[in-house]
Amino acid sequence: MKTCRNCNTEKSYDKFNKRAELADGHTNFCKECIKVKRQAAQGDRNGDMPTDSKKLVYVQALRRMQDYCGISDTTTEKLMERVVNL
Repeated sequence: MKTCRNCNTEKSYDKFNKRAELADGHTNFCKECIKVKRQAAQGDRNGDMPTDSKKLVYVQALRRMQDYCGISDTTTEKLMERVVNL
């Protein structure tokens, strides 16, 4: 079992793409998260991104900001409320 860095869900290894360079031989993001991210990027290039994809992209960005930039839980919660209301 492995935990996806994006959705923080523990899944079996068959839910991850293979990547020989990494220690366990699998990517850090599950196939579902990669698919949504690719669809969001494609929609953004076409100027038409589905709302659910936008929300997921924003939530991912907020998680990264919280993990790496150290924004507070209170700030994250306020921003998440805005994302839900998109």
